[in-house]
Amino acid sequence: GRSKHFYSIYKKMVTKNKRFEEILDLLAIRIITDSVVHCYEILGYIHAKYRPIPGRFKDYIAMPKANMYQSLHTTIVEPEHGNIFEIQIRTEEMDAIAERGVAAHWKYKENRNYAPEYEQKEIEDKLSWFRDFSMMTDEESEDPLEYMNVLQKDIFEANVYCLTPRGKVIALPTGSCPIDFAYRIHTEVGNKTVGAKVNGAIVPLNTPLKTGDVVDILTNNNSVGPSADWIKIVKSGHARNKIRTFLQKQEQQSRKDSIKLGQSMLEDEFRRLKLDSKLMETKRLESILTSLSFKSVDDLYVGIAMKRVSLQSIVDRLVKNRSNMLEDQEIMKIYNKQPSHQVKHSNCGVI
Repeated sequence: GRSKHFYSIYKKMVTKNKRFEEILDLLAIRIITDSVVHCYEILGYIHAKYRPIPGRFKDYIAMPKANMYQSLHTTIVEPEHGNIFEIQIRTEEMDAIAERGVAAHWKYKENRNYAPEYEQKEIEDKLSWFRDFSMMTDEESEDPLEYMNVLQKDIFEANVYCLTPRGKVIALPTGSCPIDFAYRIHTEVGNKTVGAKVNGAIVPLNTPLKTGDVVDILTNNNSVGPSADWIKIVKSGHARNKIRTFLQKQEQQSRKDSIKLGQSMLEDEFRRLKLDSKLMETKRLESILTSLSFKSVDDLYVGIAMKRVSLQSIVDRLVKNRSNMLEDQEIMKIYNKQPSHQVKHSNCGVI
C-alpha cells in the first residue's frame, strides 16, 4: 500500500485541472504476482468483490507506456466505509522496471536461459519506443523549451492509445486527432493525408481520438500537402513541427520559383525594348531598390513575379540612372581637361 505524495497530488491537480476531491488515487494498493495471466485473474477477483469506478480501468500491460511502464490500474469503492482505492496489479519484472527504470529489465533477466530468437524479439519489442522517440526528435530546433515540450507532452504524457488496422498501438496526447495519428505513423503519411476512418466510419480530420479507436488514414500521392490550418488542429508537438517544416520548405521553393520567374520577366522586357542587358547588372538593380522599397535584388524579382511592381517603372529607373551616370562622366571629362574656374555645364552651372 502507499499514500500519494503531496507533490504528486499538486502536480496532478495542476496538469489535469482537477480539484482535490477529484483525485481518486490518494490511496493505492499494489499487488505483485508471477505472471501476466495471474494479473488478469486477480483483476477478475477484485472486480467480482468490489465495485469498480467506470472509466478508471487502464490496461498498461496490453498497451505499455512509452517508458516501458506496465501494470493494470483499476479504482474501486470499499463498500463498508465508502473509501476509494486505486489498485495496481503487475508482475515482479514490471515492478522492477517501474521502480528502477528501463535497465531493470535486463538486470531482472540476468542468469536466465533464453532462446536467441525469443530474446531478440523481446529486446525489439521492449525498445520499440526508442524508434518512436528518435522519429519525434529528429527535428533540429533552436528553441530548447520547445524541444522539451515535445518530449514531455508527446512521449511522457501520452495517455490516448489508438490502434492501426493491423493492431499496432499508437500513444498520443489527450485531444489528438487523426492528423496527429498520421504523423506518428510516418511523416510522408501525414503530408499525404486526405481523410481518415475511425472504427470503420469516415470522420473529419479534427475529430478527437479516444483510447481503443482503430484509425485508418486515407492518403493520396497527388495531395498538395498539409495546410496552415492543421497547425491549429493538432495537439502533438511532433505533428506541429512536421507541418511547419513542410510549409517552410514549400515557401522556400515557392520563393525560388518566383525569383526565377521575375528575372525571366525582366529579361524578356529588356529584349522586347531592345535595351542593353548590362542595365540588369546586380549593382545597377541594387541602385534602384530603395526607390522601389525592396531590400534585395531577389525581393525585387519576387515583386515582379507577384505583380507588386511594374516592369515599366523598373526600366524607367534603370535608364534614368544610366543617363545620370553618363552625364556625370561627361562632366568629369571636361573637369579633368580644363582648370576648375573655367569649367561650365548647362545643367550644373560653374564648377
